[in-house]
Amino acid sequence: MKEEARRKKEEVVVVMVVTTPFVPRRPPPSASRPAREV
Repeated sequence: MKEEARRKKEEVVVVMVVTTPFVPRRPPPSASRPAREV
């Protein structure tokens, strides 16, 4: 059970890290070139 919980937490962290760059902190400029500003 502990392993599963840890894996779940890691997944959440990964998801957060992956999605953070796409959060519209600043409008369009980042949309035109999202990968560059990471």
